[in-house]
Amino acid sequence: MRENEKIDDTEETSNEGISEGEEGVRDLAETVTQTREKRMPTWMDDYVSGEGLSGEEVEAYMVQEVIADDPILFEEAVRHEKWRKSIDSEISSIEKNQTWELMDLPIGAKKIGVKWIYKTKLNERGEIDKHKARLVAKGYSQQQGIDFTEVFAPVARMDTVRMIVALAACRGWEIFQLDVKSVFLHGSLSEDVYVEQPKGYVNKGEDHKV
Repeated sequence: MRENEKIDDTEETSNEGISEGEEGVRDLAETVTQTREKRMPTWMDDYVSGEGLSGEEVEAYMVQEVIADDPILFEEAVRHEKWRKSIDSEISSIEKNQTWELMDLPIGAKKIGVKWIYKTKLNERGEIDKHKARLVAKGYSQQQGIDFTEVFAPVARMDTVRMIVALAACRGWEIFQLDVKSVFLHGSLSEDVYVEQPKGYVNKGEDHKV
């Protein structure tokens, strides 16, 4: 009987050790669970909620939606009066400044394509100011030394702009901003550049000219 009692005592001690071990594992698991960082599911990465946004933020979002609808193709733009007016204004500026003259494409010369760019412009309050259409040449088809010799952009450096604004703030100066319409049309080129007539404004009977 004594030997059996010893065996029973050993089994009880062993069972108690197992129970304590299981409890320790459970405690550790709970600790890991509590300290684990909660992450948003992958499928919700692009989820957007308007909850908590102010009226100005909602308005800004709506304006961006309008801008995102700027047309890409000429056929899209001419369906809307606001873009037709902008296109007509651009053509009028080009003709007024005598930017080009129609002629036959010289033998050996390359004709450069053109395309319309459409952009909705905003004012300082983030409201729609105007719809702007610009006719641009597809410069990527030009070859340096043949179609052009220099590449530059007459744009002020931001460092200069910041310095002027800071100087005006210190001395109490008033700053004015102006926009020269179609400013690039006032420039002059030393090279002869031949571009195709813009879509929608090809002269009748002269569609072969550039």
